[in-house]
Amino acid sequence: MKNMQLLDVEGFAPEPQFRLRVIESVDDITTNLALLDQLPKLYKQLHRTTEEELTPYEASTRFGTRFILITRGEQLLAAATFIEVHMPSIGTFLFLDDVVVDTPFRQHGFGTQLILSVLEFAWPHGCSHVQVEIFPHLEEAHSFFSVMQF
Repeated sequence: MKNMQLLDVEGFAPEPQFRLRVIESVDDITTNLALLDQLPKLYKQLHRTTEEELTPYEASTRFGTRFILITRGEQLLAAATFIEVHMPSIGTFLFLDDVVVDTPFRQHGFGTQLILSVLEFAWPHGCSHVQVEIFPHLEEAHSFFSVMQF
């Protein structure tokens, strides 16, 4: 696991205890299991589903899923989930699966922080672009990604 530096984002006032963590390997997942166990609860705010979810460990080992988390101590505040995809026809790109911010922390720059961190991860890994798909009913997400120029 590597820690990334929080970026200077307008409207984002990081507290000293905020951390940005990149979860890339099974060892990273094992080390951060308590935080990652909070993901399904956070994602339910986004998807509002009752379906059984893959655990972060299963997602990472089956699909190569990576995570960027913003935490305060051992509390998960926001997360981005993504997969690096290699396709012979178009090369390497990053598929951004989810970006979710806990409700009390929305509209404070956490989402922007996550997107910029994903982009900072993508370019050195040879990704030509970042792809995101948004469910039609997620109006806040459409607005957010539009502002982020996706």
